[in-house]
Parts: sequence; C-alpha cells; structure tokens
Amino acid sequence: MAISSVTKKSADVASGIAPTRRIVYDIGVAISLAGDLPTRSSHRRHRNVVRVTVIVAVVMLVIGLIALIRAQRINQASIERDGLSRFRDAFRGRYPELLLSRVYAYLAERHGAVGPHYIVNPGDDLEREYGLVDLDLEDAVLVIADRAGARLPRANELDVLKEQVRSVDDLLRYLEPFFRPEVVKG
Repeated sequence: MAISSVTKKSADVASGIAPTRRIVYDIGVAISLAGDLPTRSSHRRHRNVVRVTVIVAVVMLVIGLIALIRAQRINQASIERDGLSRFRDAFRGRYPELLLSRVYAYLAERHGAVGPHYIVNPGDDLEREYGLVDLDLEDAVLVIADRAGARLPRANELDVLKEQVRSVDDLLRYLEPFFRPEVVKG
C-alpha cells in the first residue's frame, strides 16, 4: 500500500499534478476489500468447519437413535411380566409345576428364545408357531418327559398324540398323566 501510494504521488509530482488523497483512499479501500475477499485457505477452513459440524450432527443423531432403541427394549422388558411366570399363571393348579416349566423351556428353546421373557400362550398352535407335527411332535413329547424324569410314553400312546394334540394346552393335557407324582422318577 505504501509503495503504490508513494509511487503514484512521486509520479504525480514529477508530472506537475498535485497529489490527491483520493488515490490513496482508493488504494486503501481496494486493499481493505481484498482482505475481505475469501482466499483459498479460508474456503478450505470454512468447508472443513462445515464438514466437522455435519459429521458431529450425524454422530449425535445416531447415538440418540441407539439410546432410544435401547431404552424402549429395557422398558418393554421391565413392563412385560416374566414369560415363564405368565405361562405358569395361565395353568396354575391344572398341571404340575415340573410339567409347566419343562414344556415352557422346550417351546421357548424350540422357538430360539434365550431368556425367560418368551411368551407361550395356551392356545398357540404347535404346528404353526413351533413347527411341531407328526414325528417332531413325538420327539418333543419324548424329550420333555425325559428331561423331567417322567415316564416315557409307549408307542401305542404316541399314536393317539397326532389326533389329540394341536395346541399348547392339548400338549399339557396329553403329558399330564406321565408327570403325576407316582409316575415321575426320583
């Protein structure tokens, strides 16, 4: 700035023209305006700030969504009663506790459930909900009775199984004679 204005003043004095403040003022405005104009480095800084802001906003949004989903799952687990307790309550007094716990455990395991929060309803269709038909149903009866130490059904008793058992309640009704205290092993 000083070089330009001095050079201009010197040239004006040498030519006989009186130096003016206007030229110095114009150069100063041009320089101050040039300082306000964005440069490449300020563009880069601005873009980096915008990128960082967007990234931080997206990360915060993802963290918020994860926290919301976890909170909903925890809330559902705390509101929902224990599945095994609900199952026992539905049949309390009609069937032995050992039978109820073994049937519940088998059906929950069959469905792939890991905790005691799996819901097994009395009216659940064994074929549709658990894929238990024919030989699978016979296997289920044998596994449940064996795990509980109950008497295993004979072949002729298993033949009746296919016609009589369609729901969870039917399965319990079928297994109940094998779980009577005088029949259950030690």
